[in-house]
Amino acid sequence: MEIIPAILAADRANFGQQWSRVVDLAPVVQIDFTDGSLTDNQTMTPADISVPPAGVRLQAHLMVKEPLQYLPAEKPYSNRFTDAVIVEAAALPDFTAPTIHHFLAWGQLLSARVGLSLPLGFDLDSIAEDVLSKFQLVQVMAVPEGKQGQPFDRRALELCRTLRAALPYISIQIDGGVNEQTIAQCAAVGATGVAVGHVLTEAADPVEMFRRMQVAATMRV
Repeated sequence: MEIIPAILAADRANFGQQWSRVVDLAPVVQIDFTDGSLTDNQTMTPADISVPPAGVRLQAHLMVKEPLQYLPAEKPYSNRFTDAVIVEAAALPDFTAPTIHHFLAWGQLLSARVGLSLPLGFDLDSIAEDVLSKFQLVQVMAVPEGKQGQPFDRRALELCRTLRAALPYISIQIDGGVNEQTIAQCAAVGATGVAVGHVLTEAADPVEMFRRMQVAATMRV
């Protein structure tokens, strides 16, 4: 189970505070971006992010309607988010093969995997398994997008369980509301990773909290 610290920051100052608390915890850090088109809030933009230090890879979770325009596949962005770029299902005009191919080609130019983020209550019947399997990562939201500190919604567990049964080899991460009490449940339904925000960024001791979550992830439920 990979634990991925997640940062949602309104500005550079807030980002710097959160970054300093989690950068040494794990090799992958997720940064959440929103421009107000799909959520009620706005964050800083990819232009505010510098190239990460050696040994740290970034994920960009793009909660925006036009991700290809928001994060152009060109310098200086092409070497910043080398782990994954994750787009919202609502950002895709359709789930046809040409559309998926277009997004995957964008990810190649960014040197990143392309992930699809599924909101609470997403209807898996709206997308064919062979199309969904073309994504290198599927993210299941356990909270409404755009805000940290919200309670874990157990519907995410059932969605993850269904995805794992249909696509046994795909990477699945659960995002939102994950803590010491819920991380083992995520592992039990087949999640390979979890994105963890305020539980780490606001912890009195982020290193100790990260260690406790690693232990909790191995517990039977």
